[in-house]
Amino acid sequence: MLKKYRLEFDGCQYFPQIFDKSLITDLAYIVDDFIIKERIFDKIYHDPFYIGKKYNMIYSSQLEGCSISKKTLIVINGRKCSTMMKSSFAILYPEFIFKDVFNEVVKIDIIYKLLKKITGRRWYLDNSYISIHIGCNESDEYKRKTLTKNLSMYVPLQDINTFDDGPMAYIRFSHRIRKLSREYPCIMCPVKMGDFVLYFQNGLHKNGAQTSNSRCKIRKNLILNFCLLENK
Repeated sequence: MLKKYRLEFDGCQYFPQIFDKSLITDLAYIVDDFIIKERIFDKIYHDPFYIGKKYNMIYSSQLEGCSISKKTLIVINGRKCSTMMKSSFAILYPEFIFKDVFNEVVKIDIIYKLLKKITGRRWYLDNSYISIHIGCNESDEYKRKTLTKNLSMYVPLQDINTFDDGPMAYIRFSHRIRKLSREYPCIMCPVKMGDFVLYFQNGLHKNGAQTSNSRCKIRKNLILNFCLLENK
């Protein structure tokens, strides 16, 4: 089912077994290690304005207008699902903390060539982040990141095997039709480590709700955002 979607027509497209699975696993492990050693969860709940030599922590509402040079940002989004407080946050500019492993995964020259082959146009990497979700997020709504047809590459750092794992979802045709009389969601499942999904940011998309049946309690996704080189 996933293979039938096409980027220009549907707004998203699935590509299997592109990244080296062992490198994706290494990145996932080093992110886990960082979260544990830095006690990120403690800081989120008790010291959300932490400022350190390697990274700062802020709320998402503070992100606009925030300029950090050569430092990672941990951007916090609180979510209430059911009766428990669940957390979601993003590690923005992960290349400064996870430099060696990040660069092994994101071989940017190869990615540029791949995007050129897929779209026929030249792109540059605008920014990247690692999104981390703990628990469900059923209150999330579909949203457009931009109003222009910039590209995002969604790279899961764990296998998304079932709907219980909270797969990414994208509303077909929403990148070229603002008001749809009916929504046709693309549910990106299953998606394995090493696969990726390419989608236009001006289309409606979200992370699906994770259920208690999911074996993956903490979801980690690498997101790479690209803009057209001709517009730079």
